[in-house]
Amino acid sequence: MKPIDDIASIVSPRWQAVGLVIDQNQRDVMDKRYGLLQEVVSWFKALELFRQAENAQMIERPPTAADRRYHKTWLATLIAEGERLLTEVRADGGLTRNRAAIKLSDIEATLKELYDTQMSRQPELEAILQARYDLETCGPSEKTRRRARLESLMDAALAAAGTRSVSHRELIEILASPYQEFKRSKRREERSRLSRLR
Repeated sequence: MKPIDDIASIVSPRWQAVGLVIDQNQRDVMDKRYGLLQEVVSWFKALELFRQAENAQMIERPPTAADRRYHKTWLATLIAEGERLLTEVRADGGLTRNRAAIKLSDIEATLKELYDTQMSRQPELEAILQARYDLETCGPSEKTRRRARLESLMDAALAAAGTRSVSHRELIEILASPYQEFKRSKRREERSRLSRLR
């Protein structure tokens, strides 16, 4: 059963790609085409496509109502599939050693990230946190452009909240704790991605 009845009707090519990969993975599972390790690898591939679509459609630009709907649908689907895989991997006593170096702990950590995404999805806040992270991690030639993007997002958020008396510096201080959690999440994602490359 597909989460969205007609995936071909999805307007955004990015969300459509995510839906097609998830749909194919579900058909492979139902047909028992591959083993558990391949199902886990396929889930991680779908997740990578999902994160790319999320970044392009939800963070780099203001999301539409359709973006929010697809995001919520695919996120719930990926969580459900991750939980199924986690249950099966635990029942099998873990994953066998594999070239992708995927371990049970990678699935657990990724599921935690997905649940965190589900709980904290506030696109405007996420965009500010991402812009600050991009500013901190970019090269010197990108600093001016990245700083302008961060300031533009903060201005828009403050205007939407009707708060003109809060400065950028004060907003950065207010968001210090969520930003630290955002950075930790980014590091976990990077560690998880690197561990799969080994």
